[in-house]
Amino acid sequence: MKELFWKYQKSLLKLANDSIGRKLNILGISKEFGEQKIDLLLPNAWGTKIGSEIQITFRTYSVFQYRLKLALSGLRAYDSLLEGIKYYLEPRQIQEWVTMCDTTGDLFSGSGDGRIFAQDNTWNTVHDAATGINADITGELNEIRCDKSGGGAFRIHRSYFPWDISSIGGGNEADSAIVSLWVISKDDDLADGVGICEATPATPGTIIAGDFDQMGDVDNPTEFATRIDLGSISTGAYNNFTVNAAGLTNIDAHIGGTYWEIASRMGKDMSDSEPATGNSQITVYFSERTGTANDPKLVITFSTGGAVKDVIGGGVIPWAR
Repeated sequence: MKELFWKYQKSLLKLANDSIGRKLNILGISKEFGEQKIDLLLPNAWGTKIGSEIQITFRTYSVFQYRLKLALSGLRAYDSLLEGIKYYLEPRQIQEWVTMCDTTGDLFSGSGDGRIFAQDNTWNTVHDAATGINADITGELNEIRCDKSGGGAFRIHRSYFPWDISSIGGGNEADSAIVSLWVISKDDDLADGVGICEATPATPGTIIAGDFDQMGDVDNPTEFATRIDLGSISTGAYNNFTVNAAGLTNIDAHIGGTYWEIASRMGKDMSDSEPATGNSQITVYFSERTGTANDPKLVITFSTGGAVKDVIGGGVIPWAR
């Protein structure tokens, strides 16, 4: 599907930026971008040039492929939508998109972000477990948690977020990056914080219960951002993790590959510090959430001083030339 996006990049950018395309809102452009000019559109990402920098915003699933699939499905019911898309895409192009989208399954179900949960009355047993009780990759919201219930059970929830950054060619280096998670609620009984680190599940892009000990090193993983104290967490809003030097190096190592995968864990889980009785967690939205306003996001900024290359056919992103 990435190849198709690249093949018809010029037509898609017209669809994204033209006043008619925005009025029809075929790709949800008005909600996603506001008035910004879009310079790159891929199945799971959009990019724009801001001054001397290039910003690319990634989702954990193929959101624009999904929206285009919905729009093409609507062609059979809404003549006005068909006329709108025909304004940008030739009939043969539309048929190619329809064929491709019809062979693509559910873009949400069974893939992408999720969480692994473990629980036991003995701290070392739950913290050092190789396998969790279950993995949830279909829920629209999940907890990042490390605490002890009133009944004496230690509870750990480790969340997982993969971003496909294979559309950016190898050899490019990220200048900065921000991971944004939309927090619904929190409990701060234990004065803890939330951090992010590398994840290495058995299958890139998804998790199973057996990946519980692959959400970063079990003890003291290399953290990719400064922890955010629970007291500073905002609910009903995005909370941003500014990726540090170690995280940027890790991103660079995965550019031109497939996924940049991270786990989000509570501080006491990361430091192997047995929690007292109380509730310590944040609840965040995942990609299964209806709509895209609360999706987990990764924004990577590149300097235009280097040639930001696209791995598809070895081409160069047009606005980086």
